[in-house]
Amino acid sequence: MSGRWSGGFFADLGERTASTAGYGVITVLTSTKITEVTPELGWTIIGLPTVLCLIKGLLANLKDSESGASLLPAPPGPDVQH
Repeated sequence: MSGRWSGGFFADLGERTASTAGYGVITVLTSTKITEVTPELGWTIIGLPTVLCLIKGLLANLKDSESGASLLPAPPGPDVQH
Protein backbone atom coordinates (compact mmCIF):
# COMPACT_ATOMS: atom_id res chain seq x y z
CA MET A 1 0.00 0.00 0.00
CA SER A 2 1.51 3.34 -0.92
CA GLY A 3 0.86 6.28 1.37
CA ARG A 4 -1.18 6.42 4.54
CA TRP A 5 -4.38 7.69 2.88
CA SER A 6 -4.09 5.98 -0.50
CA GLY A 7 -6.91 5.02 -2.81
CA GLY A 8 -6.35 1.40 -1.83
CA PHE A 9 -6.90 2.25 1.81
CA PHE A 10 -10.16 4.06 1.07
CA ALA A 11 -11.34 1.20 -1.15
CA ASP A 12 -10.60 -1.23 1.70
CA LEU A 13 -12.31 0.99 4.26
CA GLY A 14 -15.30 1.59 1.97
CA GLU A 15 -15.77 -2.14 1.42
CA ARG A 16 -15.66 -2.80 5.17
CA THR A 17 -18.10 -0.04 6.10
CA ALA A 18 -20.49 -0.82 3.24
CA SER A 19 -20.59 -4.49 4.19
CA THR A 20 -21.24 -3.56 7.84
CA ALA A 21 -24.14 -1.34 6.75
CA GLY A 22 -25.39 -4.14 4.51
CA TYR A 23 -25.36 -6.57 7.43
CA GLY A 24 -27.48 -4.13 9.41
CA VAL A 25 -29.99 -3.75 6.57
CA ILE A 26 -30.22 -7.53 6.21
CA THR A 27 -30.75 -7.85 9.96
CA VAL A 28 -33.65 -5.39 9.82
CA LEU A 29 -35.20 -7.01 6.75
CA THR A 30 -35.01 -10.55 8.09
CA SER A 31 -36.10 -9.89 11.65
CA THR A 32 -39.62 -11.08 12.40
CA LYS A 33 -39.80 -8.89 15.52
CA ILE A 34 -39.31 -5.55 13.75
CA THR A 35 -42.54 -4.15 12.32
CA GLU A 36 -41.53 -0.50 11.98
CA VAL A 37 -38.07 0.98 11.47
CA THR A 38 -37.83 4.21 13.43
CA PRO A 39 -34.81 6.53 13.13
CA GLU A 40 -33.63 5.37 16.55
CA LEU A 41 -33.84 1.70 15.55
CA GLY A 42 -32.15 2.37 12.21
CA TRP A 43 -29.33 4.19 13.98
CA THR A 44 -28.92 1.40 16.55
CA ILE A 45 -28.88 -1.50 14.08
CA ILE A 46 -27.39 0.08 10.95
CA GLY A 47 -25.83 3.48 11.68
CA LEU A 48 -23.88 2.91 14.88
CA PRO A 49 -22.07 -0.28 13.77
CA THR A 50 -21.23 1.37 10.43
CA VAL A 51 -19.80 4.48 12.10
CA LEU A 52 -17.82 2.35 14.57
CA CYS A 53 -16.41 0.33 11.66
CA LEU A 54 -15.38 3.54 9.91
CA ILE A 55 -13.70 4.94 13.04
CA LYS A 56 -11.87 1.65 13.69
CA GLY A 57 -10.55 1.63 10.13
CA LEU A 58 -9.31 5.22 10.37
CA LEU A 59 -7.65 4.61 13.75
CA ALA A 60 -6.06 1.38 12.51
CA ASN A 61 -4.51 3.26 9.60
CA LEU A 62 -3.19 5.95 11.93
CA LYS A 63 -1.56 3.28 14.07
CA ASP A 64 0.00 1.35 11.18
CA SER A 65 -0.52 2.47 7.60
CA GLU A 66 0.84 -0.84 6.30
CA SER A 67 -2.14 -2.72 7.76
CA GLY A 68 -4.71 -0.58 5.92
CA ALA A 69 -8.11 -0.52 7.61
CA SER A 70 -7.33 -3.61 9.68
CA LEU A 71 -6.02 -3.77 13.23
CA LEU A 72 -4.08 -6.88 12.22
CA PRO A 73 -0.70 -6.47 10.56
CA ALA A 74 -0.60 -6.91 6.82
CA PRO A 75 0.44 -10.41 5.81
CA PRO A 76 3.69 -10.68 3.92
CA GLY A 77 3.24 -10.41 0.20
CA PRO A 78 4.76 -12.74 -2.39
CA ASP A 79 8.25 -12.12 -3.67
CA VAL A 80 7.97 -10.29 -6.99
CA GLN A 81 10.76 -10.66 -9.53
CA HIS A 82 11.51 -7.48 -11.52
